[in-house]
Amino acid sequence: MANDSMHNADDGLFAQLSALLKEIAEDPSSASRLAEEIEQSVFSIEDDAIQQISTAYSGPAEAMNIAHYAIRALLSKQLESEEFYERLWEFISSSSLFSTEEERAAVLLLVLSDPRLPYVKFPIVEIDDDRFGELLEMLDGELHALSRAAILPFARKTDEASAVLSVVDSHKEDDERAVMLAYYLQLVRGANQ
Repeated sequence: MANDSMHNADDGLFAQLSALLKEIAEDPSSASRLAEEIEQSVFSIEDDAIQQISTAYSGPAEAMNIAHYAIRALLSKQLESEEFYERLWEFISSSSLFSTEEERAAVLLLVLSDPRLPYVKFPIVEIDDDRFGELLEMLDGELHALSRAAILPFARKTDEASAVLSVVDSHKEDDERAVMLAYYLQLVRGANQ
């Protein structure tokens, strides 16, 4: 657990970072603006202080795992931005897993440096497996065109994006467009692995 030297590492860090997270919870639109302040807060700390904070809760690996799973659980809920930050703040500030200010500061530091933040809620088109299969059959021609786009040597990324966009934009229904993009992303990601 945390030691006495940790307390002297940066007494105001938890208060500063928690104030920023509270501000994001109160006004989610401020997340982008505050991201820079968060980075400055995190990166202005001396390296030895960061190490002390990261190890405050039984080692950096455990603290990172806890922070990772907390964020992952909240992301999977597709919450509104304000509720996402409120629940994240509630978890960090009141969880019995972190009994000292130093432990909360360590987890807060890891959370605020997570690349998945600032949080953005994306509109999701939900398609069940049966409908997905139907759409794959219906969109066979378009999917073939996307397969070609995935392997053609375009001169610029925007050329490839324009080709994909023209195929996807040929349909107006969100579920059809989502299936085409999912198919294309699977092709591209598979080629890059």
